[in-house]
Amino acid sequence: MAKIYPQAGYFLDLFFLQKPFEVMDNAIFLSCLQTALSHVGLRVDNTVTKKEFSSRTRSVPVNRYVRIPRGFLSKYDERATARSSLDVITFDPTKKDTLEGIRLESDVHFDNTYFHDSRYISAHLLKLQIQADDGVLIDYMIVKVSYNFKLMKAFPKIVDINGYLGIYLTRAYSCSGLYTRAGSFARSEELAINFHNGEEKDKLEGADTCINYVNATSKVADRYGIDCRKIIDYMDDCMSILYAPDDLIEIETARKKHFERYKMDRPEVYTKLDAILGDWYKKSRAMKDTPARIKPVVGVVRQMLEREADLSAVMIAPEEAEGKASEANLGTLDRIVDDLSRLLVSHVTIKNNLYREAPVREFYLKLERINSSASS
Repeated sequence: MAKIYPQAGYFLDLFFLQKPFEVMDNAIFLSCLQTALSHVGLRVDNTVTKKEFSSRTRSVPVNRYVRIPRGFLSKYDERATARSSLDVITFDPTKKDTLEGIRLESDVHFDNTYFHDSRYISAHLLKLQIQADDGVLIDYMIVKVSYNFKLMKAFPKIVDINGYLGIYLTRAYSCSGLYTRAGSFARSEELAINFHNGEEKDKLEGADTCINYVNATSKVADRYGIDCRKIIDYMDDCMSILYAPDDLIEIETARKKHFERYKMDRPEVYTKLDAILGDWYKKSRAMKDTPARIKPVVGVVRQMLEREADLSAVMIAPEEAEGKASEANLGTLDRIVDDLSRLLVSHVTIKNNLYREAPVREFYLKLERINSSASS
């Protein structure tokens, strides 16, 4: 289906199945997915829990080291004790492995697919209703299979998995469906294909097919009433609700680290701040995420830092900032206020997502290569 398999994948890659969300049978869905994967040279080994999937496709804590030339290490003791410019380096033979290098940091998390297991993928079904020109609501089901960069490098044809899956679903349910795809870097890569009962009926290609950049509306919106820009926002909202419990743990850990750094890790600070932000969220949640909406939070954070925080460890003194523009920028109060405000807005949003429901069905799967075990 793809003429060239891009290294970056696609930022829009969805199949809209014209069928009510509630009628989807899990066994039929997995059967169609199995058939679609056969085009790639893969198959489902077994379904797994969300916990296992998350543990195998997330960043892991590692140590950061600096490499030291062997010639330097051969004179390790002599240079470590000498009175020279090397005094800025502190050596501790009881804790450092000199053959590996000097450890700079521990438990550093890298958000990189290098640490992800390529054998794991996820699939999601989302309920969608589109209002036709005559006012009638048309039931759709968004179908999305997600994979990581390592799997795409090993099996480039995986970029077509959503298209293949949708084709087999239209055949299984004798219905229509629309496949949409937009390239990550080239607008000319945009594509929309309408299928019915597994057969191609209509095809649109080129710029402004799925995402309108030049025209007021895209070709897909004009012909099928599907606004892909709004669909992307809708899916982001649904997924944020679905993953809220996991996200809350991570963001509360990040919030605690910030408050510890500024000497504000106290129950009374959290209680007061949660009450203020909870009230702000209720009053402003109907607004778009613009600077005007977040402005009250920025004001509260600035007052809190000025009254409660100890910033001596993170601020740069004016006399030290001369000639260090980038470092000074990182240490200004404005930068700290901005970073902390964004974190607290995310925190209160995630907390409120815990009480919302999203029409999403999720599948987590472990794959293997056809006729042999898949490599990680």
